[in-house]
Amino acid sequence: MGSARRNSRYTPIARKLRYNQTDAGMLIWSRPRNGRLAGANFRRQFPVPA
Repeated sequence: MGSARRNSRYTPIARKLRYNQTDAGMLIWSRPRNGRLAGANFRRQFPVPA
């Protein structure tokens, strides 16, 4: 997959979602280290090109 351009309009929203997590979100994201868990890759909220 190539890199896609991010829409700067959505960057602040994605950042807010990352930093203001729910308790469940904190529990889930405390498990994967370096974005990997059991060989799978994970990405947190990030802007998706529209």
